[in-house]
Amino acid sequence: MTMTMKRIPFVFISVLAVSGCGDGSPPGVSYTVVTGSTHDCAKGPNASIEASGSGFKLTSTCERMLIKGAENRIAIEAAKKIDVDGAKNDIEIGAADVIRINGTGNTIKYRKKGVTREAPEVVAIGDNNSLVRLSD
Repeated sequence: MTMTMKRIPFVFISVLAVSGCGDGSPPGVSYTVVTGSTHDCAKGPNASIEASGSGFKLTSTCERMLIKGAENRIAIEAAKKIDVDGAKNDIEIGAADVIRINGTGNTIKYRKKGVTREAPEVVAIGDNNSLVRLSD
């Protein structure tokens, strides 16, 4: 009896973990986690809210805002880019260039002016979000 050997190809799959992937964070950007009720973006231009059930007021102009928490009341004076990944937040924005909503059940009230552009670009990807455009 003769045995025949078959070659079976092996496939190697490499998985690369990328820090900040999927949370609205570009690589290399670090955020100041807002822990108090107020935050001055002039002192920390990239800010992140990760708490739940609290109230926050952000003054000056933020470069980037990342909202991961839930059921917060947030007032943002101005931000160039805002990413909302949390749920059931009530957010009022004075001026923004880009507002991206990935979370669910958020109420976003924003003015029709931008920081460096005439009007904000609003991208709503999440479910059951309420967008209210306020007049200036």
